[in-house]
Amino acid sequence: MTDAAQAAGLDTGQTVVAAAVASTDPLVIVEGAAGAGKTTMLGIAIEVAATDGRASRVVAPRLRAAQVAHQELGVPATSVAALVYAHGWRWNEDGAWTRLNPGDLDPDTGNIYTGPPRDAVLARGERVIVDEAGILDQDTAHALLAVTAEEGATVALVGDRTQLPAVGRGGVLDMAAQIRGRTYDMTEFHRFTDPEYAALTLAMRDGSTPAKCSTSSPR
Repeated sequence: MTDAAQAAGLDTGQTVVAAAVASTDPLVIVEGAAGAGKTTMLGIAIEVAATDGRASRVVAPRLRAAQVAHQELGVPATSVAALVYAHGWRWNEDGAWTRLNPGDLDPDTGNIYTGPPRDAVLARGERVIVDEAGILDQDTAHALLAVTAEEGATVALVGDRTQLPAVGRGGVLDMAAQIRGRTYDMTEFHRFTDPEYAALTLAMRDGSTPAKCSTSSPR
């Protein structure tokens, strides 16, 4: 990890987080604001995991975010909803998740459900990286964790609790942090070259001085 991190220019904090994501830890929670270098960190984590024989894929609540991740990281990526749908999860008429078993009639297609297609099957030990995890709703998160547990895959939740909330019951990162007892917080900024703008972004995320943030503007 150290050699790969140094070659990519990761700082100490990014290196620690990349090592956690590349590990076999069943649940890793990473938080960081925009510009904290999460994409660069994930690229190294995916590379290191691959050298150890472990695959990675990215899912996200929004398909567009997954498509961007695929372009930037070069790994399979899709929406969380698409992945769990492939594994038989469906919304019923009451607006709740239900689960099809192989051999069941799929009410959406009218065909017999035979299980997930090959590209949706998770390898044992595969790291499923959930981007924008802060806007993931509880029902979809439950379905995803059920699928990963069944397949022996591991999960890394990457997001920011201070950004947009989930559509539906949220708080997934809060609950995951309570269960896991530890989060990795990325506070160094790499995308923004203006230090004042980076500081303002961090202050907005912290929310401790809202009046100051609302009246400040970067040069």
